Amino acid sequence: MRENLDMVKTYSFYLFLFVLIIIFNGICIEYVNGTLAIIIGCLWMFASVLLYLLYLRKSGNVFAIMVYAIITAIISGMTSSAYYSIKNVAPYKAELVIILFSALLAGNLIMSLFIRKRLLISVINLTLAIFILLASLYLWVLRDKSLGSSMSFMSIVYLCFAIAQLIVEKKEIRRINMISISSLLMFGGILIAVLVAVSEGDLLDLLEIIPDVHDGSIKKKRGNQIMG
Repeated sequence: MRENLDMVKTYSFYLFLFVLIIIFNGICIEYVNGTLAIIIGCLWMFASVLLYLLYLRKSGNVFAIMVYAIITAIISGMTSSAYYSIKNVAPYKAELVIILFSALLAGNLIMSLFIRKRLLISVINLTLAIFILLASLYLWVLRDKSLGSSMSFMSIVYLCFAIAQLIVEKKEIRRINMISISSLLMFGGILIAVLVAVSEGDLLDLLEIIPDVHDGSIKKKRGNQIMG
């Protein structure tokens, strides 16, 4: 019973972290410069890795892990806002994204509570998370930047929780480590996604840009040949 209660608390806290990400994403789009958000994100990534490796990984201090996770969630929201600010894209409806994420966590929790083979459940959840992320990236690349980007950020957060879940079940370590591991991973995933999206000019129109560049270079080459 105690173990199940701890599991419910862990999942509930992670949902709280995701809500924080969504809230601060919306706030920072309005009030924080996109470039500044990326700089802060990069600085926190460096500090976050050091903090995790040098202290959180070994200490297991519950209060420290919770504070670390909350700060990471806030800066994650700020970092993800950089994409929307710089690219002038509106995030998808926050309440619907939160409902979907809640449903994913609830399904994960129910399976983990009632099925004894938790390692198998972890593998299933990880597979599901990867599939959802790939589908979200497809939306981002080819269909809808608003829906696709919001779904992709959500999928990254859920995927990292699934990875942490698998690590905890496989190594049989304390469940609180799911929070510290997933927080570190999801922040890194969000930061990388934003950097790629911003620096490459829209992740995300990449499949459209490449043919355009290719065609343009062919036309330019042909034009030079004719003029020559």
